[in-house]
Amino acid sequence: GNGNGNGGSKQQLITVHWDALDSDKVENTVWAANSVDPQLADAELENLASIFSAKPSNAGKLRASAPAGLAGGKAKKPMLLDGKRANNMAIALAQFKAFADATGATGAAKEPGAFRYRSLCEAVLRQDGRDLNADKLDALKELMPTVAELRKLEGFRGDPVKDLGTAEQFVFAVRRFPRLDRRLAAFSFRLHLPTLLESIRGRCDVVRRASEELCGSAGLALVLRQMLTIGNIMNEGSRKGQASGITLDSLIKLTHTKGADKKTTVLDYVVTLCLDKVRRLLILFIF
Repeated sequence: GNGNGNGGSKQQLITVHWDALDSDKVENTVWAANSVDPQLADAELENLASIFSAKPSNAGKLRASAPAGLAGGKAKKPMLLDGKRANNMAIALAQFKAFADATGATGAAKEPGAFRYRSLCEAVLRQDGRDLNADKLDALKELMPTVAELRKLEGFRGDPVKDLGTAEQFVFAVRRFPRLDRRLAAFSFRLHLPTLLESIRGRCDVVRRASEELCGSAGLALVLRQMLTIGNIMNEGSRKGQASGITLDSLIKLTHTKGADKKTTVLDYVVTLCLDKVRRLLILFIF
């Protein structure tokens, strides 16, 4: 078993509240009994008892310092939109010049009811990526008019090409295609998908490699097994004692169990103990 191996502890200690693993679940883990468990010398046991005694007493001081924390001439067309918004929209629409003529799917510039940016809206509906890439779709999403801006064009009955400014002409076009914003979002997602997948694969690979390094870390295994030894000593005689291993959630609880001084945690003690035992070994955790 993975008991403490240090003999019975005469003084009652504070209980460590952890979730023990069944003995059949520790195979191929850092808790497996494939190496000698870290043992505590008599002096270390006394220090442990003085810090984590169940009864208030003069708490012993740590024998080693804890590591530092990680540590123009033309007549102006009326503006139906907010002036600043209309100007910014007109500037941004310059990148869609290929769609700025008053043509539709037929390409007839003088067809009845012609209006500018109709071909742009139709390209979005068709998810036509010949003249629209992911970056342009991102810019177009920023230009999509709000519900309030669409309502400002509801009562317009004139000629959009002659009577409206650039921004208003774009809003007029969008009004003619219901749910265009949703079609645009779907189109944008489709074009961004390859890049998103590549990014996800890269992040998954980072997690995989980090997991492999953690599982193969002798330093981490030493610290965890030392935690197990100390916890079993503190839980001796209780149902939480003689644990073969503990869950990862239980590691958090080790920072909540404090000694008689109300400051030193079990984790503090484990770190100090490891530093005392392996002074020349530097274990670097990067979070």
